[in-house]
Amino acid sequence: MLLEYVLNALRPLQYRLLLIMQQFGERVRNAINSITIALSIIGIGNVIWQIGFEASSDSASFLLTVNNILIVWFGCVQIYRLVSRLVGERRVELWQLAYMAIIWAYIICVDRVNGMSWLSHRFFVDTVLVILSAYELSSLSISFLTRKSSPTMLFAGSFLIFIVIGTGLLLMPRCHYDDLTLLQAIFTSTSSVCVSGLSVIDIGRVFTPFGQAVIMLLVQVGGIGVMTFTCFFALSLSGKGSLQNRMFIKDLISADNMSDIFQTLKHIMYVTFIIEGVSAWALYYDFREALPGMPIRDLIFTSVFHAISAFCNAGISNLPDGLLNPSILHNNGLHMTIAVTVIFGGAGFPLQSAAINWVKDHAKRLFSRLIGRKDKARTGRLRLINASNRLVFYTHIILLIFGTVAFLILEAGRSQAGASLTNRLIDSFFLSASARTAGFMYMDLLTESGASIVILMLLMWIGCAPMSTGGGMKVTTFAICVLNARNVLIGKESIEIFGRRISPISIQKSYATMALSFTAVVVSTIAMKLCMPEVETMLLFFESFSALSTVGLTMDLTPSLNTACQLILIGDMFLGRIGVMAFLMIFITPGKQQRYKYPSENIMV
Repeated sequence: MLLEYVLNALRPLQYRLLLIMQQFGERVRNAINSITIALSIIGIGNVIWQIGFEASSDSASFLLTVNNILIVWFGCVQIYRLVSRLVGERRVELWQLAYMAIIWAYIICVDRVNGMSWLSHRFFVDTVLVILSAYELSSLSISFLTRKSSPTMLFAGSFLIFIVIGTGLLLMPRCHYDDLTLLQAIFTSTSSVCVSGLSVIDIGRVFTPFGQAVIMLLVQVGGIGVMTFTCFFALSLSGKGSLQNRMFIKDLISADNMSDIFQTLKHIMYVTFIIEGVSAWALYYDFREALPGMPIRDLIFTSVFHAISAFCNAGISNLPDGLLNPSILHNNGLHMTIAVTVIFGGAGFPLQSAAINWVKDHAKRLFSRLIGRKDKARTGRLRLINASNRLVFYTHIILLIFGTVAFLILEAGRSQAGASLTNRLIDSFFLSASARTAGFMYMDLLTESGASIVILMLLMWIGCAPMSTGGGMKVTTFAICVLNARNVLIGKESIEIFGRRISPISIQKSYATMALSFTAVVVSTIAMKLCMPEVETMLLFFESFSALSTVGLTMDLTPSLNTACQLILIGDMFLGRIGVMAFLMIFITPGKQQRYKYPSENIMV
């Protein structure tokens, strides 16, 4: 009786002790994760600093020692995680055990095994450190998704962080030939991450090959989306995540359901690299023909740079004078390859996925017919191309044809005077495709007619498809507004397309996006006019459209703007990349759901 009484009295103390130990373990785990993230950033920064700056022998030796210490820390962290999992779950995964064994095998072998001194070489140590740091950042980033932050805030914050990182990288001495100011570095980094393409300097002349590689990486990360990269590597390494994490990522990448999250992320990465690879392969032959004296290594780099820039709709070229370079100015094959790559990038990942699934489905049906197998009826077959993708596709085609025909007619007696019909068609098609947020230029816009400039601004404003690498207010927004205006004229209440009815909330968002986008352009133009009243208003209006739509076209004005106007354009490029409505949603708290409705009343319009 006494022993039972004592045990019952101590049981609450036992539960409290277990709770304290659990809380202590959670705090230790969070502290270790936080320290690991900080050390991962320091490790990557250390490697980049060694690449970008000239260091003395003593400094290089000290930094190498620091890198080795960081590798040992990562090995100790893996031991802690392995032991924690064994104690908590009584099991451990094979890949985790193998990963820890590889790290410690490397640590033990460095400077301890004869004939393997190459393991302690600076470049090998730096490579190992970057791989381990990238692994830790990717695997731990998914845990931070559970914190109370909206996808929009995380999306905007990731771009802001990479703009700051890009600025620091571009300021390194090995990244540029001449002196580079802080404002020029910020402008170039923002233009690269936000895939705008506006520039205050000649990238091909100012930046070294290493600096151009940094710009190419910033364009790639900004085009696909910083968080898409992060989520892909986090899910690849962890293999699974909590329900809250998966719901968060589902909203972030607009996946159809939670089971499609990893497949959507893989598709985004695979399709991107496949299209860019094919484009780079085609561009290599175009550049080899146009630039016969360029070394093979430079030809490959230039081809990859332009392929990434075109698919991401950045419009940045690493050649001196860009596509206005005399050696490639009239290369029609090069221009068509870039234009087609731009169109693929601006089509958006949902349309790309639907197109691939459509081709695969029809290929299977064709194969079944060739081998004599009867194709079973598919009454319940899923719609491979839904109404949204059809709307994007047809709107893209209409706008491309409209722009091509308009420029072909309006510029017949001006910038295209004396050119052959083939060259005029290619020039008009290229300008029509590039105006939709790519911004590649191989013609002087100051020679264009006033009507062509207005059409350019309209195409820039419309932009590309949702979930694409391009910007603008999006083709679906424009199409819904046009269809709704048609319904008002004919007295029809709902918008019906391809056997579907567009929801009222989509119509409301479309008009709100259009109004906010145009308001931002007007406010930006007024602000720049106040800073530089001597500049013609139409030129500033064009610059605002170009920056907010992340296009990059300019009427030879961007480099001559003063500091205030360039700062305004930096804000415009950032705002245009994340979206005006998304930016405002960061600061506006959603209202509560109303359970009542006021009586309706018609307002005279």
